[in-house]
Amino acid sequence: MQNLIVFQGLRKAITYIYIFMVSFFMSLYGTNNPFQVGCTGIDSSVFIYVAKVIVDGGMPYRDTFDHKGPLIYLIDALGLLINEDIGIWIIELISIFVIFLFAYKIARLLDCNCFMSCFIVTIGLFVLSYYFEGGNFTEEYACVFITVSLYWFLDYFINGNIKRYRIILCGVSFAAVCLLRVNMIILWIVMCIGFLADNIHKHQGEVIPKIIYDFLIGAALVIVPISVWLLLNNAFDDFVYDYLKFNFMYSSDPERASTFNILESIKAFIISTPVMISLPFLLYFSLKKKKHTDLLCVMALLLSIIASCISGQRYGHYGIIFFPLIIYALSRTVFELGNFEISDTNVKVNSKIVAKYLLITVFLSLVFCFFIPFLFSFVRTVTDLFLIDKRVLSSQETKIASIIQTVTNKDDKITVVGNGNSLYLLSKRKSASKYSYQYPIANIDNKIWEEYLRDIENIPTKLIILLPNVNNIWPYNQIKEKARLKYDKIETIYGCEIYLLKKVD
Repeated sequence: MQNLIVFQGLRKAITYIYIFMVSFFMSLYGTNNPFQVGCTGIDSSVFIYVAKVIVDGGMPYRDTFDHKGPLIYLIDALGLLINEDIGIWIIELISIFVIFLFAYKIARLLDCNCFMSCFIVTIGLFVLSYYFEGGNFTEEYACVFITVSLYWFLDYFINGNIKRYRIILCGVSFAAVCLLRVNMIILWIVMCIGFLADNIHKHQGEVIPKIIYDFLIGAALVIVPISVWLLLNNAFDDFVYDYLKFNFMYSSDPERASTFNILESIKAFIISTPVMISLPFLLYFSLKKKKHTDLLCVMALLLSIIASCISGQRYGHYGIIFFPLIIYALSRTVFELGNFEISDTNVKVNSKIVAKYLLITVFLSLVFCFFIPFLFSFVRTVTDLFLIDKRVLSSQETKIASIIQTVTNKDDKITVVGNGNSLYLLSKRKSASKYSYQYPIANIDNKIWEEYLRDIENIPTKLIILLPNVNNIWPYNQIKEKARLKYDKIETIYGCEIYLLKKVD
């Protein structure tokens, strides 16, 4: 008995170590890893810049514009407080570990053995890397809450396990995702409807009010303190405009969110490799097995794809939130294939075994054929880390940031015309305008251009950097003309024009 306990403990430890190793390799795929300091992605650099504003005593929305929920900035601010260079990566590593840990738990919940559950986690590495696009997105952190909540919902539907702390934390997770990006809450909508229907069907309606109460308590634990923080710092009205009103404008823009673009975006995600492999199996199980968990997961996956595409855009990282449901589909498939039975009693036992393992081989071959390109991409990315120092030292952004630091002081304000917040981070300079970037947000709301032009006119702006991709932006010539009047053009590097404020005699 004691040997059995020791063996189980050792197996558990090895499993956790393996999951951590997979998580660590996945974290290297992100642009904030220790080997790639300074190579932050476009969206990530915006979030980190807002986080720096918070760390320096400012407020999101009030002092700098962005239209994501406040939780992404608070997460990055926490990372900066841990360590300015690798703190955000540490948080990402923890987040990825939790995602993979609960992916393993979901597989185990669906009766996959330990080895096959680790296999599912390994496939999950390629699925997540397919959608990752550098990491530190709202979808990445939302995926943590979605994966954990999916496990709790499944544990209820499969085993009947329901605990008060889980309900409260499910409310916390729901609110957290609402304060990241509100169109990522589909899982809770679908699963809560399934939960209510299940309790009504079992004539247990009397427990519903108490469960709703606990869920709302959990949601309030997140929403109330953040709302108070925004209110006390006079940023709540700006939050309502930036996060709610502006995002409504963004998702209803007739050019970006046209019916054609939305349908094309939905099609792109449905035919993406992970969904294309998992969705047919999930649909088959829903129709053949008639298990409500399969049906709920199909609905959650399809509705999540639609909700993600409502803006008409097809950025790959939107697909990160599909990861838990893809893991569920793959786990169900592995379990069903492992327990495949042939109903024809005339077939010999050996033939049954051959047919069973033939199906398993076909499935695994399909998976590996689709995911081998991701494997090579992942290996190439990790291998490139050994050359990253040379790449960073010769990168365009690093050279431009070096020029900025040379011609300005620490307290000087600068502005980057276009979308290049990484230049603020690399040069350790602050934006003269509330709008540290203007594209594509000013195309949604033209008032942003007016405010931006007013900012750089009234606020002392030591340096204007015109990115090469802004030539077709409406006020480009107006900004360039302003730069010529009050500024000297000191450098053109990689198509980027740098203007320094003229000295006053």
